[in-house]
This record gives sequence, structure tokens and C-alpha cells, in this order.
Amino acid sequence: ENLEAYSEKAKSGEDIGNWHVYGGDRDPSVPQGRLLFLGSDCCGLNGGISLEFYGRFVGVAPEAHALR
Repeated sequence: ENLEAYSEKAKSGEDIGNWHVYGGDRDPSVPQGRLLFLGSDCCGLNGGISLEFYGRFVGVAPEAHALR
């Protein structure tokens, strides 16, 4: 239910994605990830700025995947 509402809202926006800046000490040939977090404002899922006061980590337990 929440995912459908988010998806519809996301489709009406400008851009959705995960932009990974390669450069400096990052090697694009090595698999890397970015820590994503939920912000408290309209930005929603974020990973491009510092995680200070407003973020909350989101995780899915392995057991939840097994129940699908």
C-alpha cells in the first residue's frame, strides 16, 4: 500500500535514482554500495549528504525474505 503510493508520487516527480560519484579513492571496477537512509522531509530515501540528525536506518530481516 505504501509502496504503491510512493511509486505513483515518484513517477510524477523529476528524477529517481542512485547516483554514485566515482572519483578520488573509489575504484569503479570494485563493487561498492552506498548507505541509503530515510530523511524526515520531502527528500525521502537519501544517500548523498551527511547522515546527521534526521535520518533513520531501514533494514529487512532475512526471515522476512524467507516468508515471501
